[in-house]
Amino acid sequence: MAKESKKVNAGSRKFDAVASALAARLNLAVVQSTESVATFFGKSIQGHLVAVILRQGDAQGTFTVDLKCSDARLASSLAKEVDTLF
Repeated sequence: MAKESKKVNAGSRKFDAVASALAARLNLAVVQSTESVATFFGKSIQGHLVAVILRQGDAQGTFTVDLKCSDARLASSLAKEVDTLF
């Protein structure tokens, strides 16, 4: 499993808005969501599995996105996509 982690600043966006934007952009399904943590799962068209955890940071508008993927190149590409989202 390939792993990538990104710390992002989403400005004034609320956690739910960030979670929704992340799920929509990466084409992921929400598995579970609380007030400060959400987990997502998806599958690429090539069949690679993708798992993502979104955590709210200590400071307002900061988040950590942890990705695990069965393909290292896809994990790297998704991490770059997260950067463009925020």
